[in-house]
Amino acid sequence: MSFYPRVELHCHLDGALPSSTFYKLALKEGVIDKTVDEITWKNQIIITEAMPLSECLKRFDQITALLQTPENLEEAAYSLALSMYEQGIRLAEIRFAPQQHILQMTQNQAVETVLRGVNKVMLIHPDMIVGIIVCMMNYGEDADNDDANMDTLNTAIAYKDKGVVGIDLAGAEGAKPTESFRYLFEKAYQEGINITIHAGEVCPAEAVRTAMSMHANRIGHGIHGWNDPDVAKEMIARQIPLEISVTSNILSRCVDLTHHPVREMMDQGAVVTINTDDPLLCNVTLQSEYDLLQKEFGFTEKDLIQVNLNAARASFCQHKEKIIKELEKALSS
Repeated sequence: MSFYPRVELHCHLDGALPSSTFYKLALKEGVIDKTVDEITWKNQIIITEAMPLSECLKRFDQITALLQTPENLEEAAYSLALSMYEQGIRLAEIRFAPQQHILQMTQNQAVETVLRGVNKVMLIHPDMIVGIIVCMMNYGEDADNDDANMDTLNTAIAYKDKGVVGIDLAGAEGAKPTESFRYLFEKAYQEGINITIHAGEVCPAEAVRTAMSMHANRIGHGIHGWNDPDVAKEMIARQIPLEISVTSNILSRCVDLTHHPVREMMDQGAVVTINTDDPLLCNVTLQSEYDLLQKEFGFTEKDLIQVNLNAARASFCQHKEKIIKELEKALSS
């Protein structure tokens, strides 16, 4: 496949550590000793068979526990951005929940730490653009993290145009109705913060409709929105970009391979982007996702260039025009 700039919009930092970094930090923190090799350690956490999303989410805890110091969190951000560059990704948005990294830091400090890591990569490779999306979290009705979510939103406001390019709602979709977070997204909208919302990953199409009504510029996953013709029609009419992660959707039992709507979405005019979601946990790369799309859904190289162009145009990052032009040229050649 010829080279063209790859674009990744939906990648969770704590689910995306390069295997070598995950191993190094586990050794450093005394979680394992040198009698355990990297492959064995990685195989203890990767998801090898489909399981409920709630079970998938538990896998994050072991990784997040390693990212509680500024040094470790910065190294994680640096190594992920560098790994992305080495894979041909030239425009990336990395998301994480700063409220999950506050044992030794405030949320603002956690964001500053991640920005230091990715900025180092952009200094080394000035042809790469990386933006950060901060995630508010849905832990369910019994969770007491409303104040933490407001702090996350205020952090997004404070670091708007300083490396933070948007805000998200992640976690256990449906554990607490997405509607419950409307007041936060109304404030984000008023403050001019770009919005993406996990919706329609495990919940039905109505969740996507709700997210669109909450000013979502993009939808994380959104695959079950396709089950309702009216919601699908609205997504197409409004050209709402969808952050699709096929392998992740399958491993979290959101849909099986034979019923994944990605091909139909493309054919009917939805704005499809292709992402890894959690490359460490799902044991994937952006290229392996492309290979899957070609093998199982008949994607052509032109299709793959198109989804990257869709992603570049949908990116919240500034200074993306050069990458858009490169992809437009690749598509027309």
